Amino acid sequence: MKNQFKRVVETVGDGVTWEAPRELNGTEKKSMFQRAKMHILMQDIFETMKGELRADEEIVDYMPFTNGENSMVFTSGLLGGMYAATTDATKNYVKDFHDVRGNRVLIFTTDRIILFFVIEFLGEKRYQSYWYEELPTMTLHEKVERFRYFDVDQKKFVKSQGSTYTLDFQTTKGNIFIESVSAKEAQKVQRIMGQIPKAQFTKIGDKHRRNSLFGYLTTTSNGILALEGVAVLVLLFMLVMYLVK
Repeated sequence: MKNQFKRVVETVGDGVTWEAPRELNGTEKKSMFQRAKMHILMQDIFETMKGELRADEEIVDYMPFTNGENSMVFTSGLLGGMYAATTDATKNYVKDFHDVRGNRVLIFTTDRIILFFVIEFLGEKRYQSYWYEELPTMTLHEKVERFRYFDVDQKKFVKSQGSTYTLDFQTTKGNIFIESVSAKEAQKVQRIMGQIPKAQFTKIGDKHRRNSLFGYLTTTSNGILALEGVAVLVLLFMLVMYLVK
């Protein structure tokens, strides 16, 4: 089942009005109430965000991310951590939705891609812009995962496979974005970028690109694997030198 935050963002983005079913049990009422509050909150945030746009800039589409269904590259380590809720708005958000820095959204406009974390936007109106003219390349790198599962009808284990993608790009100013997305989300990114005239400047491929070798080695999966390989070779060399003494 799709995450509630993602369902709400996509619903608000499509301009769908909120309607609750007529008959609900206690658990369903609580869930529906939470979803209604999230719907109103995101609607208000998107309206506020429109005020941050240029006079001739328009929102084209939205893409929500969560820690549960995507990666946590932006919410852990040097790039992330918990956000300290200090305002009434952020405190109420944490209390209602138990999120400290997981729910985030990419907004594709006619001029740029905007990234914001819900709690940070509520607290400080903080967001990051990636202008298309500063975005020469974008990576959608496929990773095929093979697995086995027990098929009840066939009464045996069968092999299968699925794909996930890494959405990755770096601007000419050095700002990096990395996120794990599903095959459906990868297709959505391609569709959105394909319909934005200014985004045609950005070439979409399956190879990671960085502005420097150091950046490539430290922020891409292939680069990190290369560094690990070099480290192993160095250790082996040191071991051999020690043994031949």
